[in-house]
Amino acid sequence: MPPVTALEARAAVAQIEHTGDLGLAVSGASLDRLFEAALLGLCDVIVDAGKIEPRETRTLALAADDRELLLVRLLAEAIYLYDASRWLPAEAAVAVGDGGRRLTAELRGEVLDPERHEVKTEVKAVTYHALRIEETAAGLRGQVILDL
Repeated sequence: MPPVTALEARAAVAQIEHTGDLGLAVSGASLDRLFEAALLGLCDVIVDAGKIEPRETRTLALAADDRELLLVRLLAEAIYLYDASRWLPAEAAVAVGDGGRRLTAELRGEVLDPERHEVKTEVKAVTYHALRIEETAAGLRGQVILDL
């Protein structure tokens, strides 16, 4: 499947107010699409993700005990990339396997450019509070709370 762009992901992500934090309600036709939308939704919390350009590629391979923990690992890795090198993805192609316990992700993005990217919110961490992924008639719906 082609990568999902930040602008495409906006349709699958809604921000939820949470005391002192911010939640993301995410939907996707598949686990791959849900993870892509959550990742790019996180980036859209930090900056206007539509202004990030796909200049360089980073590949991730992650594992966890279940799909909810795997989602936390992916988002935590994105926060780490931002904190360590100010790098954010503009596009994501995620492939989840092994029953939701492993993933590979190809991310295309760039280093934050203060001339083009205004930081909206600094995200400290992904929490486990109210974390869930559930099946619906339309596909999958997930929720994750971000510590600001």
